[in-house]
Amino acid sequence: MPSISADSVDLLLESFNSKVKNVIDDIAPVKVSKTTGRQKSCWRKSTAVQSMKRQCRKAERMWRKTKLEIHYSIYKDSLHAFNVELATARQKFFSNLINSNLNNTRTLFATVERLTNPPSQIPSEMLSDSKCNEFASFFSEKFIYIRKVISTSSSYAEVRQIRPQSQKAVTLSVFEGIDSKTLEEIVQHLKPSTCNLDTLPTSFFKSKIIEKVIFNQLNNYLNSNGYLDNFQSGFRPHHSTETALFKIINDIRLNSDSFKISVLVLLDLSAAFDTVDHNILLEILENWVGLSGMALNWFRSYLEGRGYYVSIGEHKSKWTSMTCGVPQGSILAPLLFSLYMLPLSQIMRKNQIAYHSYADDTQIYLALSPNDYSPIDSLCQCIDEINNWMCQNFLQLNKEKTEVTAFGSKEEVLKVNAYLDSRGQTTKNQVRNLGVIQTLVSVVMSKQ
Repeated sequence: MPSISADSVDLLLESFNSKVKNVIDDIAPVKVSKTTGRQKSCWRKSTAVQSMKRQCRKAERMWRKTKLEIHYSIYKDSLHAFNVELATARQKFFSNLINSNLNNTRTLFATVERLTNPPSQIPSEMLSDSKCNEFASFFSEKFIYIRKVISTSSSYAEVRQIRPQSQKAVTLSVFEGIDSKTLEEIVQHLKPSTCNLDTLPTSFFKSKIIEKVIFNQLNNYLNSNGYLDNFQSGFRPHHSTETALFKIINDIRLNSDSFKISVLVLLDLSAAFDTVDHNILLEILENWVGLSGMALNWFRSYLEGRGYYVSIGEHKSKWTSMTCGVPQGSILAPLLFSLYMLPLSQIMRKNQIAYHSYADDTQIYLALSPNDYSPIDSLCQCIDEINNWMCQNFLQLNKEKTEVTAFGSKEEVLKVNAYLDSRGQTTKNQVRNLGVIQTLVSVVMSKQ
């Protein structure tokens, strides 16, 4: 028997494997399939649904094997029973979700949106890197255009800098460390990761947990020292769009009870979260909030060097640097924007105009006695000062979408509307305030 070297054995084995692979490829060629990574809906995982699904598949296999009419009838009955059980499970899921979140407006609105506007499939022509780059360029050009328009505004040079009325007696210079118990509580209350493949990615620790720690300490500092605006309902515990609406509607009704007319102005901002200037925000954190030292430097590091890209399916745009704006979707963004708007309250107070805000939605309003329209002059001056302040702080007041309306007796409202029109403020009989449509209502007044 001839001797066989190790190299010969390797060659023979490689030849054998190659031939076997070729035969297998001819018989069962490799097919590449893409998975979306989508998880099954919760109601599909119930025991009853899974049991009905197995029965339906069993009946289908039997029918496809025998091709008998009786087995086809059994399969149709099983399929109908499965669909009924699936619909029932889905109904129970959303019913329980709504009942368990009666006091959570965010979840309720998200559920209604999910049920009434199901996500549509992305067109195939949108799935490309070039389309992602187009979207990224659109957003970048939009922010640049808004800031350019604001910078070239004629009113920009006329704005006076608003300063805090007094120095902060209590300041925050350093954030405190946390123990394992606090860390465990933070992790338990954070939302789960959006990644279906990795339930706890590294970025989860680097961003969400650190942000939540900073948010908790900063929020406690602001609340304990009364540094937050009392008339800002956005993203605060025990505050919501409902509390903001109740406050405004209650004030309007009180004015009506006092035989007064109410004028309501709904200010509209363009891409407010995306045009926040980082240097101005840091200045507000220092002078209006009282941050200094390591705490202020942490926020400077948090804002600088950020970027974004647009992703559609598996396609991504180029990385684009972000020189302005607060990171939307982050834990700190809503609070930072609320602090950015702090100086605005001084303008309303100076002009004796009532106001209430929810994030970037600001409502200003006042009461008028019959035939006394002088407060409207203060209102118009207040709107001009607000526009000037926003120009200075790189926020764009969208005058075309800013709405004005009046409430009270029909006769008086018509007179007020005429005066407002003479001052360049076009009124409407119907406005949308925080998602609620408010219409001109004639209030019958009678002495009590």
